[in-house]
Amino acid sequence: MPRARSKPTAPDDWAHELQSLLIGKEVKPSGEGWLTSIEFAEKIKKNRGNGLKILRQGLKTGLLERFIGSQKGATRTYPKVWYRPKK
Repeated sequence: MPRARSKPTAPDDWAHELQSLLIGKEVKPSGEGWLTSIEFAEKIKKNRGNGLKILRQGLKTGLLERFIGSQKGATRTYPKVWYRPKK
């Protein structure tokens, strides 16, 4: 027989608690040479679409490495991806 909960909770309470713990935490890559997709496109003087195609091809062939982190915005933390050539 299931036990009764001592305190009723809303189904999304755990999500709010997790968000409050993670809010404002930036996770950025360490080391040199990391660029976002927009910075990469500007560096090679291509538009964003062509820059993304080149990034995907570099990841597929193993020439680039990817770091998935987060960056703090005005109201919340957003996911952000950085790329750099493999050494």
